Amino acid sequence: MFSIAPELLTTIIVCDVMGDREAIVISGAECFNLHTGYSRSFQFMGNCVGSPECRVAIDATRFTGIQRKQYTDDYILRELNKAYVGFNHGYPTAGAAVATGNWGCGAFGGHIQLKSMLQWMSASECGRPVIYYTFGDENCQGMADVTKLLLEKEVTVYQLANAIFDFCNQIEPRDKPEKDLYIHLKDSFYD
Repeated sequence: MFSIAPELLTTIIVCDVMGDREAIVISGAECFNLHTGYSRSFQFMGNCVGSPECRVAIDATRFTGIQRKQYTDDYILRELNKAYVGFNHGYPTAGAAVATGNWGCGAFGGHIQLKSMLQWMSASECGRPVIYYTFGDENCQGMADVTKLLLEKEVTVYQLANAIFDFCNQIEPRDKPEKDLYIHLKDSFYD
């Protein structure tokens, strides 16, 4: 977040390291630059003239080199709770949409499909719609279809959580489940 919003770097000076159930709400920071892309496709597009914004910082667990750990109950609950804490506030207004993306993926090694569902579940529990930016990542293919199905079937957060835990408990040491969660969810809830 700080690479696309350098005006937020000052929070590093005044904010301590976050605990597992903490988030930082940053209100009133003015945008300095416009950008396009993400990670390697990131490009500066010019100066920004705009009003102060509200941003929420939540730290993800780094799974690089230990990606299997993200499928354990403890880590799923940690990330689910972290997203919930980050989304459960009244800024900028109660019920405002959560604009998010591939949080904790990329350099942190998170499973995009798992993290997208955890964020959606947390936002749902907070009564907030989600605007999800995939940044064109191929691992997000199928997200629109699976979320549409889950909404049509009126799947609850509890039911979705159980399906996710079921998926994670089936993963074998040699499995590479990067794209399998959406398929599992479709199979779980399609009549």
